[in-house]
Amino acid sequence: MLSNKIKKIIFLGALFLPFWASAQFLGSDSSLYVKIDPKFPKPNQEFSVSIESYVTDLNLAETSWFKNGTLVEKGFGLNSFTFKAGGLGSSVKINIQVKTSNKGTLTKIIEITPAEVDLFWEANSSVPPLYKGKALSSYQSDIKIIAVPNFIDSNGYFLNSKDLIYRWKKDMRAIGDSSGIGRNVLILKDNKIPSNQTISVEVETKDGKMLAGGNLNVVYSRPEIVFYEKNPLLGVVYEKALETPFILTEEEASIVAQPFFFSKDDIFNGNLVYKWLIDNKEIEEAQGDNIMTLRRPEKGSGSINLNLGITNFNRIMQFANNQLKINLGELKGSNLFNNI
Repeated sequence: MLSNKIKKIIFLGALFLPFWASAQFLGSDSSLYVKIDPKFPKPNQEFSVSIESYVTDLNLAETSWFKNGTLVEKGFGLNSFTFKAGGLGSSVKINIQVKTSNKGTLTKIIEITPAEVDLFWEANSSVPPLYKGKALSSYQSDIKIIAVPNFIDSNGYFLNSKDLIYRWKKDMRAIGDSSGIGRNVLILKDNKIPSNQTISVEVETKDGKMLAGGNLNVVYSRPEIVFYEKNPLLGVVYEKALETPFILTEEEASIVAQPFFFSKDDIFNGNLVYKWLIDNKEIEEAQGDNIMTLRRPEKGSGSINLNLGITNFNRIMQFANNQLKINLGELKGSNLFNNI
């Protein structure tokens, strides 16, 4: 189950890192409207520019398209044209001149400067030591989102991320208290609403000449419990999770419950409550502990059902349950590694 979730997050990660480029209007004729598709071209990406007007018939007008001062196309009814953006930080200036029969010459100048911003996130949630996967975000867990912009000026120098303006939004609503100059880190705290969120950011230079942005979907997962065995010599064997049924071939075994995706702060502060049951009977002496030691009964045969519920009384939406069926197998002979 966990591995499938990790694969899903990695797959979505490619969608979380869009590139945007700035489109600056240097010359503006209010009667000529320009549309760029895509709105923010990536570096070296083709994009189309189309024009509209409500004061003249553009199909009867002669339109000239210039790129960096060079005429690239000219003709009547030529209301759109495709260009290619430059590399990162390289500007493309497009000049559009429309000769009309009733409004003279309409002009629009735009400048496309590709920039990019990558978004990275990490959840303040629990995973075991040396865990190779990502700590997923769960309801009410704190999440840190970091915007890493790549802005290059006309001299080829990267701009300092602390000198840029950041405007954060959550589900299209501005997060004013987290926006501003140099504020490239967003902390999402204690989300009580059980739904995913869309986080977006726009990054802009102080002079407004370069703009970039991106967005990501914050997907919340449910906390989980995974059981591991604690070996008296090797410690907790995190390399292999216990599967049901677990065959008990020793006189006793220590089962460790690892909470996944609970708040790390609450684990550290002792805010998790553990409720163990064996065959639906609560084990009072084990409450509050994430380790259960099982001892083989005198008549060592049959099976038992081990259940555990974990709740975080500081964050009521963080809870999980799991169970493990334990079959009493034939005792192994004593040796250095399994004799307790």
